Amino acid sequence: MIEAVFPQAKEWGALFSSVSKIVDEISVSFKKEGVSARAMDNAHLSMVDFYIPKNAFETYTVIEEANLGIKLDDLNSVLKRATKNDKLRLSFDPSENSLVLAFISQIKREFVVNLIELGSNTPPMPNLSYEVTAIADPTALKEAVKDVGVVSDFATFEAEPNALYIKSKSSRGSVSLEFTKESGYLLDYQVKSDKKKIRASYGIKYLEYITSVDEAVSVSISFSNSAPLKLEYQIPGDIKLSFLLAPRADDE
Repeated sequence: MIEAVFPQAKEWGALFSSVSKIVDEISVSFKKEGVSARAMDNAHLSMVDFYIPKNAFETYTVIEEANLGIKLDDLNSVLKRATKNDKLRLSFDPSENSLVLAFISQIKREFVVNLIELGSNTPPMPNLSYEVTAIADPTALKEAVKDVGVVSDFATFEAEPNALYIKSKSSRGSVSLEFTKESGYLLDYQVKSDKKKIRASYGIKYLEYITSVDEAVSVSISFSNSAPLKLEYQIPGDIKLSFLLAPRADDE
């Protein structure tokens, strides 16, 4: 038996909308300490990981821990119906292969989403160390990726001691965007290397997927030379949402 009430239904909607950009189905783990999930896209280029601690909920009861297989199109269709003032009540009874979602405000609206069978194997999170970590404005990052997409199908993240650049060039032209703490778009910036430049390139298609996160307060950007990119979003309600994206194989 699982029953929980989350104070802002729209924040759950933002979370699962972002997850669905990478995977179509996911196994969500309801444990005593909170809710989590991790999955890799079919091409094995990107990984998504999220965690919501139990103290983020108004009430949280897990009598028997469970992994619930969810088809994200079905779940998102329901979560899109949430309004600004709705709370979200989740409930699961092992005798029924379904998840009940209720929006609670002036009017109580209840939906039932049928669950699916998924394997229980969760991909391990790689143990990576990064030379560059920046805390940025999520909207600025999203718009920067869109700007690069105008001229190229990949973006190069390049770190210098006092500035982070996102740039690219192709037969169509070139683009370069500078992020600094002085501009206000970088809240924090650390380069743990004495190299003059640290750079890695990533495909625009996936970057557009993993930067389209609504409701996020901030995003942590981490990368090293020709290494996976890590984006970790802080969403209100103590929701942590992370993405890993493999670098371009032909990055030089």
